[in-house]
Amino acid sequence: MMEDNLVIVHIAYVVALVYFVYRSGEKSGRKQMVEDFLDRGLISEEKLEKIYKIKSSFDKRNEPKDKS
Repeated sequence: MMEDNLVIVHIAYVVALVYFVYRSGEKSGRKQMVEDFLDRGLISEEKLEKIYKIKSSFDKRNEPKDKS
């Protein structure tokens, strides 16, 4: 009985570990793919911003205001 519980816990641990590692790799892979597309000139930052409706990190509205 105790051994069955131990086996179940280990199986659950391995399944959770595989799931979260897969998700992490998926996100990392997406980031690398987009960076590669930008480096090769296959897509521009402007087109990505327009398609995904995001603001550029160089957007003037994101800059800190002068405290003069």
